[in-house]
Amino acid sequence: ITGDIAAEVSRLKNQDGPLLQVHGSWQLIQTLLSHDLIDEFRLWTFPVVVGAGKRLFGKAGVPKNLKLVKTNSTSNGVVMTIYRGS
Repeated sequence: ITGDIAAEVSRLKNQDGPLLQVHGSWQLIQTLLSHDLIDEFRLWTFPVVVGAGKRLFGKAGVPKNLKLVKTNSTSNGVVMTIYRGS
């Protein structure tokens, strides 16, 4: 995507097609959050401490009305959660 990211993602969301996903780009997440373009969060939490890291909900704000719709864990402690906006 080039140019106006929010406009392009909004256009893609209004089309038929596969699920749109973001993997590992906290900057893109912040842009999408600030334009209210995220419908669902699928978070994998790993039991590892590697420093301060980046905040998922930073300056763009915390999404409102998130509902936990599914949670699961693996045998090695990874927790998988799905949140949807209501």
